[in-house]
Amino acid sequence: MRKTDCPLTLDLDRYVPALLVWVSNKLSASASQLYRGLFDLGVTDWRVLAYIHIYPWSTGAQVCALIGLDKAAVSRSFGFLEGRGLLRSRHSGLRKVEYTTTAEGARLYQKVLKLAM
Repeated sequence: MRKTDCPLTLDLDRYVPALLVWVSNKLSASASQLYRGLFDLGVTDWRVLAYIHIYPWSTGAQVCALIGLDKAAVSRSFGFLEGRGLLRSRHSGLRKVEYTTTAEGARLYQKVLKLAM
């Protein structure tokens, strides 16, 4: 059999996209465990809180577009963060809701940021 007749195989140990995903997942899992223990905040919640703090009065669609999170995950995070008093919302149009951080949300953002940096 000639070498060109063999099917291609993927070496995941050397495939850069797979390695990047693996590293990203490991870092996220580690950060999530740390943030959850210290601040009762998951990585998704932290990402949403940070985005809203940096870009006040943003929508869920804007969060999803910039940081690439799933719409359902962002929605759950908004509910969680608003329930904890870290975000407040306002309606802007029929189905559009915008969010900003509260004073407590801004304080938590600063605490997590110190650790994240």
